[in-house]
Amino acid sequence: MNDFSSKLMRLIEDNISKGKYVQKNIEVSAATGDQYFVFQLRSDGGYSIFAKADVEMPKEIEIPSQFSNKPVVSIGKNAFSNSENRVIKNQKIESVTIPESIMNISDEAMKDCIRLLKVIIFGNRVPTLGKNVFLNTPKELAIYVPVGMVDVYKNDPSWSAYRDKIQAIDVPSPEETPNQEGLVNTVVTTVVDSKDVSISYNFYFLNITNSTVVNDDENYDVKNFDDIDQ
Repeated sequence: MNDFSSKLMRLIEDNISKGKYVQKNIEVSAATGDQYFVFQLRSDGGYSIFAKADVEMPKEIEIPSQFSNKPVVSIGKNAFSNSENRVIKNQKIESVTIPESIMNISDEAMKDCIRLLKVIIFGNRVPTLGKNVFLNTPKELAIYVPVGMVDVYKNDPSWSAYRDKIQAIDVPSPEETPNQEGLVNTVVTTVVDSKDVSISYNFYFLNITNSTVVNDDENYDVKNFDDIDQ
């Protein structure tokens, strides 16, 4: 991680700890850029995503929800597994995060990801699951879905085979975080791109009226980090 990224993380940690938050989720992923992915335009106007051939995949994969201003709606067949036409270096993949834009996970999409331990799926829509998607993955694989969707996934015909692996996600959906009154509070998402890594910060606040956190005599707007020296 470069010096700018380190300063940014410290600033967020120092300030957000003063606020009233439900929980925070700070994830650093080397797989948020399209240097790891290829996209295939579908007839419905969305994109299917595939891992690039002969590019070593990192430990953590975050599927983007958009590419070229269009939604990414499908994880393609053999997307992260080897096929007759492509050699995918998937041996390091431990975690895959799937946005709610995904409506379909195709056959054998993550087959032979032998270190895959965690799949995180956001959204209140169950994506269609193809055949042998998780074939030859570890028996310890856990599939995390939103709290209110656990039973829906377990009872879905295409997901029921994995019902013992399905459990409630440990962070709220970035799109909706209810407070104690059932209202949706502020969700601040900051994405910082550097030459080395993309860093995504999602903060889930409880009972606040804006996105400014007070630290001693100074106010910091967590959506604006322009004053950090690069």
